[in-house]
Amino acid sequence: MTIPQTSISMDQTPARAGKIAYHFGGAAPTVSSRVCGDLGALAALGTPGRMFCKQAADGDQVATLPNDATDIARLQGVLVLDTTKTPGVVARYEDISLLRTGYVHMTCVDALAVGDTVRISYDAATPGQPMLGVTNSAVPTNARISVVEGAGAGAVGLFHVQIG
Repeated sequence: MTIPQTSISMDQTPARAGKIAYHFGGAAPTVSSRVCGDLGALAALGTPGRMFCKQAADGDQVATLPNDATDIARLQGVLVLDTTKTPGVVARYEDISLLRTGYVHMTCVDALAVGDTVRISYDAATPGQPMLGVTNSAVPTNARISVVEGAGAGAVGLFHVQIG
């Protein structure tokens, strides 16, 4: 008779933007479903790990990438990595999952370290990404975002996000 063996490893899979991280002793992540709004010219930037905000004209259930400072005050959550979909392709009116509370990996615009004030970009090239610089970005008023594991510019860091 063969007894199945469970394999245990301390090695973690590489960080990828939009990947939810679980911390021992921490609360379970909160993920909500939304419908992707019209991203227009930003469609190719609808990638996991970016913050999405409420699309003002369409109510709470429609999310889009931030366009200006007022959008940063209406954050809905971080687009969660979905391995069943083609990366970077989010269609209008497609169901998407947004992390509202929990730990998630996000790509940094600037180098960020633990203790830094996290701002969210609304620049056309980097919408919804965490950054340190003040140009084309804003500090969220409806969310707390803190750096858990810092990262250099263009690299993936670990953040704790709490919307609302």
